[in-house]
Amino acid sequence: MAMTAGSHESPAEAVASIVKPKLDEGRRDAPPITVNGFGIFRFALAATVLWMHYEKLAFGHPTRTLIEPFEIGSIAVLVFFVLSGYVISNAIDVHYEGRPGAFLVNRFYRIAPTFYAVLLLSVIVLAPVAAAGLLTDGEGNAVSPRAFSLANLAKNVLEIVPLSHKVAPAEYSFIPIFWAVRIELMFYLAAAACIFVAATLGTRFVRIGFVVGALAIGLGAVESTTEIFGFPTFRLAPHFALGAALYYLRRSPSGASALLAAAGLAAVMLDIFSRELVHATSGFERNLEGQALLLLTALGVFAVLVYRGPRRSAVADYLGALSYPVYLAHILPLHLAASFGAIQSPSWSWLVPAAAAALVLAVLIERFVEVPAARLRAKVRRPPHL
Repeated sequence: MAMTAGSHESPAEAVASIVKPKLDEGRRDAPPITVNGFGIFRFALAATVLWMHYEKLAFGHPTRTLIEPFEIGSIAVLVFFVLSGYVISNAIDVHYEGRPGAFLVNRFYRIAPTFYAVLLLSVIVLAPVAAAGLLTDGEGNAVSPRAFSLANLAKNVLEIVPLSHKVAPAEYSFIPIFWAVRIELMFYLAAAACIFVAATLGTRFVRIGFVVGALAIGLGAVESTTEIFGFPTFRLAPHFALGAALYYLRRSPSGASALLAAAGLAAVMLDIFSRELVHATSGFERNLEGQALLLLTALGVFAVLVYRGPRRSAVADYLGALSYPVYLAHILPLHLAASFGAIQSPSWSWLVPAAAAALVLAVLIERFVEVPAARLRAKVRRPPHL
């Protein structure tokens, strides 16, 4: 909106008019869409992560299997980030426009209860193993003797806080794969900030989100190619931006959303091809072309699920509910198996019971932790404004 003589435009209105991109092409008044039908897809991603960690129980470490260079579990995590960008954009669109506090409370109830349940269970189960001098990490390496010190336990409790691992890294992490969830939490904080800014400026979340998403894609591309910031997490920002762009492209197609999605996909591919060819810790040579193809295939499947519309079933919903517990809880059986010699004497007789134990743990956590937490989340979620 241009300023004219006699105009009484407020500073907030002026800023809102500056940041407003052309997001209203196509269906300007399209209602929010319902996001469901990803349950089996989410469970498949979690199972892929489990397999990447568990294959050493059957094949030894390093595994040197044919699929090792593809890092299928890492690719699954990247797809999780894109899926999160999509689903969280929908949640804000439907429930949390103008409500950053409620959004963060909901996300805390989504992440924290299962994390602390798995952490507590891990401490209880692994304590006697450590007392017997047998405890190792998932690679079969002896753990720090300070693993059960009060200081280290406190650091594990605080691992849910973004950047805590930089400020006070744990000598032994009971849930080392929580790094990916911590990145999710950073995305949630950024999304909450966008909700707050949009409400303050009196504009829609999508407009602020578009600007922030574009900046995130640029930031990720720069970090992928130059590492100038020395903060690898920036490389993953475009994945969330891509998911958000896909949501708005599905909700109300526009040239701006299509452009953001294309830029996000380009940055995601750039992240793959800018990786070191040789894995820093395991020493195997990555198949970057294969990883890129695998990621594109998974994103293609996700796109099909997005554009076919929501299709739900009791089985799919339940498998989706198990995905987060499977992701976090499968590390405990892995550490137990490794501590009792699975890495030195790999066999399917280690892998199958460990996988079964992980599934049982996930089922119990879903029933006794996730279900009550879902009730808490429902209390801060308002009905869709359709």
